[in-house]
Amino acid sequence: MRSLQQTATHLSRLLLRTLYRILRSRIVTRPGHRASQIASAIAASGNPLGV
Repeated sequence: MRSLQQTATHLSRLLLRTLYRILRSRIVTRPGHRASQIASAIAASGNPLGV
């Protein structure tokens, strides 16, 4: 079970990194929405995995 938890943590970090990278590229065009986009991305990715 521990390895499963480590895998979930690893996947969530990978997902957050990917989302952050995507959001950063979008932020360049719309700097005003930065905080809300990052917050919603973290909330959306964090809830299903329970991180």
